[in-house]
Amino acid sequence: MNNIEEGYFYEWPVDKFENRLFMIREILEEFFDDGKYPQLVKEADPFWDPPNPILIGQSFLQLEPLSLMFENNLEASILSIDGTGGKQGTLSIAYSPCTEEGDISEELIPERFVVDKAEELVGKKDMYFKVFIKGAKDLPSNLSCNPFVTYQFKFDDTLYTTEEKPGMQQNPKWAYSLVHKIDDLSKEVVNELKTGNISFIVYAYPPARATMA
Repeated sequence: MNNIEEGYFYEWPVDKFENRLFMIREILEEFFDDGKYPQLVKEADPFWDPPNPILIGQSFLQLEPLSLMFENNLEASILSIDGTGGKQGTLSIAYSPCTEEGDISEELIPERFVVDKAEELVGKKDMYFKVFIKGAKDLPSNLSCNPFVTYQFKFDDTLYTTEEKPGMQQNPKWAYSLVHKIDDLSKEVVNELKTGNISFIVYAYPPARATMA
């Protein structure tokens, strides 16, 4: 939905569109009855919403190296999820095994996690690793205000997020890092380490967001 007055656009799911359609029809019927152009406060305007982020695309980082206590660094393509699979820039992401304190020095990693096969991790506990989101490049010019990134794992319900980088940022730098802990390396978790990935989602706002409160 493109709000020309605000210079802003929104993504509406179908149910929201249907709800707003009822509001639009009511306002239109009032206009037809009295011929007066409606004067609406923003909260009653069916075409207005608070600024909301728009999904730019998604990047993936395979977890398999982590199952063998290796780091993984990648300049990953940000892929559009609109069905075209087009590239929307690149995202610099990584992870590394670490200690509870976040030290990634190889010699400090507990020997019990240094295995030849991922299956040898089953039954072990308290494995630590650190995720890095360094920055992005070449985000779309029409969708690069206050960009931020979220990510999560199948074995962890928490949604993690970077800070928003204020202003127009086609090449933002986050320098984000966070230590994660896997309490119990069950067979299911180890299998996810072998075959799964971390899903990173990149968001930003349209340019008009920079002038909004």
